[in-house]
Amino acid sequence: MKNFKYKITIIALFLYHLEYAQTMESIKSADTVYIYFDHSDFQKAKNPNVNSDKLLEEIKIYEIRVDSINFINFSERKYKDFDEYERKNELERKIISKKKLKQEKNAIIDINFIKKYGLEEVYFAIYYKKIFLIDSKEIFKRKVILKEVVFGLASYSFEE
Repeated sequence: MKNFKYKITIIALFLYHLEYAQTMESIKSADTVYIYFDHSDFQKAKNPNVNSDKLLEEIKIYEIRVDSINFINFSERKYKDFDEYERKNELERKIISKKKLKQEKNAIIDINFIKKYGLEEVYFAIYYKKIFLIDSKEIFKRKVILKEVVFGLASYSFEE
């Protein structure tokens, strides 16, 4: 029971730092952005479309939905696009320590950040950046798995 309370406290502190550490300016100035995906009501991991191209070897689609109309998808796959497939340049997947991730806290965004600044503004702020996804289900003890992802579908209205 004591160990459980300790874990809850650590997670709460981690989420507190995620929510209040970054600003839109820090995201715009970063080369790499980290998306924290926590599988809440607004976030779902999905299997790839059966009809999607097999060459890119899509593994999973992470959808962040602000409401019934506005959403953004990130695709975890082996290759970013067909050019990278031909060059055999795979998307990165790495394991880092939580301590190392804390050093990047100004470049980590989550659902609260997206709601605060709006899906459209966040989308255009991170579009040309290298994006890594942090899946909350893939955080183990002191290690975090980072998966480079690419944009999938996105839908946003101007009246968010």
